[in-house]
Parts: sequence; structure tokens; C-alpha cells
Amino acid sequence: MKRTAKLITGAAIVGIMTITAIGCVPPPPGPLPPPPGPGVNPNAIFAAARNGNVARVRFILNHRPGAVHRRTGGGQTALHIAVRYRRRNVAVVLLNRGARPNARNLNRRTPLHLAALHAGIPMAGLLLSRGAHVNARDRFHRTPMRLAHIRHRFAVRNYLHSRGGHM
Repeated sequence: MKRTAKLITGAAIVGIMTITAIGCVPPPPGPLPPPPGPGVNPNAIFAAARNGNVARVRFILNHRPGAVHRRTGGGQTALHIAVRYRRRNVAVVLLNRGARPNARNLNRRTPLHLAALHAGIPMAGLLLSRGAHVNARDRFHRTPMRLAHIRHRFAVRNYLHSRGGHM
């Protein structure tokens, strides 16, 4: 007796069963994740952080707590963006909700590197008080203090030096 088999080149969803080349696969066990709330796109946290919209950041994090760790194509977190655009109130909310002060983007820069370049002493102080590493090195082996020096941000450089920073 000769057996023949047909190759199934795709998958079809029928009801809640998936038909594949190996047969029917039941859905994963456990409850289905809740549908997203209206208007809660986890990527919207980046625009809210850039614009300083604290209420929107809180709303997104209330519905999507994991959004605090999402990254852009350049590896930026919402905290990187809040620091880059000097949105201190947003940065406080993000840090209170679990944002990592030592997260690195694709250039291996931490939010403290961006504070040294763009935001200044109050933001740097906030990040350091939440555990940011003062001597973290980026992809080019530069510390936040070195970046502040290169950009002629001498007050920030002196502040980072007083907190144990090195060039």
C-alpha cells in the first residue's frame, strides 16, 4: 500500500484551532491577554516623553506597564527621550515606574550621557540619585563628564567631577 502526503505551505486559522503541517495545534493554555485599551499604543510613550505630557505617560504606563522598557529603533528608552528634551517631570514618573537609569542606546549612551550633553545639572542629579553610573562609557569610550567637557558645559562637568566623575 502506497501512502501519499500533501505539503501544506501555509497555516490557516479556523476558529481557535490552527491547522499546520503537523496537524491541529490548540491555543496556548491560560487566559488570553486583555485587548489593548482604547488609544493605548505602547510606542506612544516616546511622543509623550518628548512633549513632556506627564498625564499621557501615566495613562500609558497604567495600561501598559511594560512600555517603560520599550525602545526606539535607535535603542532609546522613554527615559533617554525625556532626558534629551529636558522633561524632568516625565523622567521622575518613568524612574518611579521602574525605568532603568543605566539603560544604554545603540551608541551605548546612558541617560546620564544625554543629561551631560543636553539637560544640565538638575537632570544629572536626579539620575545620579537613582543609581546612574557616573563613569559609564559609551561606544566611543567617553564618560558623561568627558561629553560635558567636549560641549563646553563646564558647570555640568564640574558637577559630575564633584560626584566622582572622570574624563
